[in-house]
Amino acid sequence: MGASKSKSVLLKKQLLLFFDVLALYVSVGYDLFYAWNEAVDSSELFVRPEAHQSMNTVLEELENSFPLKNYRFTFGVLRQLYSRGATLTPAIQTFSKTLRRDLEREFEAHLRTAPLRANLCLLLFFLPPALGFIVFPFLQHLRQVLFKF
Repeated sequence: MGASKSKSVLLKKQLLLFFDVLALYVSVGYDLFYAWNEAVDSSELFVRPEAHQSMNTVLEELENSFPLKNYRFTFGVLRQLYSRGATLTPAIQTFSKTLRRDLEREFEAHLRTAPLRANLCLLLFFLPPALGFIVFPFLQHLRQVLFKF
């Protein structure tokens, strides 16, 4: 579970970077196809779409097969807005803000459990030697006392 969770966080961070760059390009007036290609260059998350592929096809494929199921709807919403000719900047910025908040919440949850994990690690690392230093002299003294009789 730890590996899949860290992979999920890594995917979310890459998606956040991608949406931030995409929002920047779209907000200054570039078409989604051009903005998408430029954002792909700054991210390792997606591959550049082929020349014959339309943005609707790319977004539909992502809507159906993006690894994080919770974020597939964003590509569907983006596809719907794009096909209707609506403005994309507010939607992409909202996706970025939502994703950023999700990452912050996950980080806060991780920080809440970090002290307990650290204490358990310290306990497991330091308790056995400490008990050895305490119990060993006591056993030595007890052995000396018992052999006197």
